Order: sequence, then C-alpha cells, then structure tokens
Amino acid sequence: QDLRSPIYTLVAAQLLAFLVTSSLHMDPAATLGLNVRSPAWWQLATSAFVFESCARLYETVFVTYVIGRLVEHTHGALGLWAAFIGATVGANAATLAAVSKGALTKAAAAGSVHIASPGGVIGLVVLGLLIPRVTAKPLEVAVLLPFLLTTLAARCVPMAGLTLFQGVKVGVAVHMAGACAGTLAVWALLRLVRSVQARVEEERRAAERQRRQQQQAEHAEAVSDVINKAAKAASRVAKELF
Repeated sequence: QDLRSPIYTLVAAQLLAFLVTSSLHMDPAATLGLNVRSPAWWQLATSAFVFESCARLYETVFVTYVIGRLVEHTHGALGLWAAFIGATVGANAATLAAVSKGALTKAAAAGSVHIASPGGVIGLVVLGLLIPRVTAKPLEVAVLLPFLLTTLAARCVPMAGLTLFQGVKVGVAVHMAGACAGTLAVWALLRLVRSVQARVEEERRAAERQRRQQQQAEHAEAVSDVINKAAKAASRVAKELF
C-alpha cells in the first residue's frame, strides 16, 4: 500500500532520468537542462531532473522523500507534483525573464548555457515546511529559515553568474525568487481548488439533507394518511355496531 504513494513515482522519475542519461552516456544538462540561450518549452520542467553527480541525486531524493511526504499528506498527489513542477517552471521562467532583459553575463553569453534547476526542491520545502508553519509556529520558521535559505542557495550557485544587476551577480536570488513565486501560485491554486471542492461538497450535503427531509415528510404524511383512514374506518364500524 505504501508503494502506491505518489512520492515514490516522483522519486522513481528522478532515478530513471539519472540512470537513462548515465547509461546512454548523455550529458544530462545538455539533454534535459534549461538552455538559457535557446530554451525549449519542455526544459522549463525537465531541468528539475538533471543531476550532475550521485551526491546531488541523493540529496534531491532525500529532500523529495522527507519533505514531499509532508506535502503529500497535506495536499495529496496533485499538490506534490504541482509544487515540484510549478516551482521549477517559476524558477526557470524568472531566469529566462532576467536573461531576456540583457542581464546575461559575458561568460554566459559566450556560448550555450544549460542549467539544472533545484526549483522543485525549493517548492517542496516552501509548501511543505514554511507556509504551514509561518503562522502556526513562527519561531520554528525563524530558526529554520536561515539554514534553509543557505542550503537552497547553495543548490542555485550555478545560476549565480547568469544574471547581473548593476554589476552584481543576482542569478541565485532570481532563481530562488522565481521558485517561491511559482510555489505561491501553486498554493493559491490548491486553496482555490479546495475551496471549490468544499463548496460542491457542502451543496451536495445540503441537497442530501433536503432530500432526506422531504422523504421523512412524505413518510410522515403517508403514515398520517393511513392513521386517518383507519380512524375513519373504525368510526364507521362503531356506528354500524352501535
């Protein structure tokens, strides 16, 4: 039963992408990574499945499994995949938007640049840890946030030199901001879906209560009608006898 969990599907997809690119001697970044100079639409999502080494794969699988469990428990399979893919797309879209404004560094502009996005992991952390605890346990968030930001920023270091702002490399901030924005959009969409589902369920329950009340009223009316008829019949019999 546990193996049917969607978290295993996501982990299996990560392992499969690594095994396929490794066994076929393919460059995973060039195959699945986001080409910031000439991007393909699918690279917005597939760049989350690029792993430069076994250590990076292990880190991603570990965070996906541990934090993904929290997301799955709260938001289900839809929330798990939406957070992982939505954050990746948001991070890559933000990077491409910055690059399109001419913020590409000379080193990055010299040739084709492919990036492996950690946006999916950022999305799981934000949706699974930060958002649920920001109001319930603000002290816990305050303690965890510096550590999480430092750890996640380290995963975005390859993006540091992609974009410049007034001479400062801001690729890490741009990528992380895009991932957070994508996660917040997913969170808002999930809340909207849950709200619509709750409203539909409430309307269904209201209709069910109304139907039961109508059935009870019809049953009471039928019983009352039988009793009245029996009383009238008894009255006629009594008159005939006496």
